[in-house]
Amino acid sequence: MKKLTIALAFAAVLTACGGQKTLLQSGKYNLQSECPANGDCTFAVAKDTSMILTEDGVGKMRYNMTSHEGKSILTYKYNKKSDPRAQDDFYSEEVIIETNSDVASLNKDSEIKMLFGVFCYCKGVAGYYEVKDGYAEYRDGKVIITVPKVIENQKTNIIIADIK
Repeated sequence: MKKLTIALAFAAVLTACGGQKTLLQSGKYNLQSECPANGDCTFAVAKDTSMILTEDGVGKMRYNMTSHEGKSILTYKYNKKSDPRAQDDFYSEEVIIETNSDVASLNKDSEIKMLFGVFCYCKGVAGYYEVKDGYAEYRDGKVIITVPKVIENQKTNIIIADIK
């Protein structure tokens, strides 16, 4: 009898939660913004995940992802296609945002954590930077992320991803 009661309670919980629609699911989404020339871009979401920011021994920013219900991480990546004949011809940028899982409530005043990462053979520039003036908003089924200038010759400024 106890097992039957537990099974019925579990089924009731699943049924109650099944009626809620959520905009955000882990996985990949369609990018609407243009990818910088000569490169590939991706946009992914890790639902129920947050990031913990740390610094390494030389003052460089790092992040780790951890499980956290109600939070999500949006990750945009740009990878320049490199010339295989040149050993140091690599360049990539990342924008990582931690937000509440309810992306439909995002607006310019929403509290988010944003990191900008650049990886290249560029001494003193490569690494992650915490971004204070960037923002993300939700309009017409799209998440629009605005990234202020963090480094010289930055490729990523506006990211638009379809999240309908």
